[in-house]
Amino acid sequence: MGTLSSFKNFTDRLPEQGAKMPVLFTSHGNPMDIPMSKEERPFWNKLHELGTDLQQNFEVKAALVVSAH
Repeated sequence: MGTLSSFKNFTDRLPEQGAKMPVLFTSHGNPMDIPMSKEERPFWNKLHELGTDLQQNFEVKAALVVSAH
C-alpha cells in the first residue's frame, strides 16, 4: 500500500456490512496478571465472553488493536 491515500482507496472498495461493529476502549491489563489463574482474572474472562458474543452476533472478519506500546 505505502501511503494513507492508497489505504483509503483500498478500504473504500471493501463491501459494506449491514451492522456496525461495536468499539471497545480498554486497558491492556497489567503484567502481574500473567501468573494468575483464569479464575483470578475477571477482566480477562469478561473480554473472552465479549469476544464470544461478538462472534455470535456480528460477521467478524478482523479486529483492529491499537496500542501505544
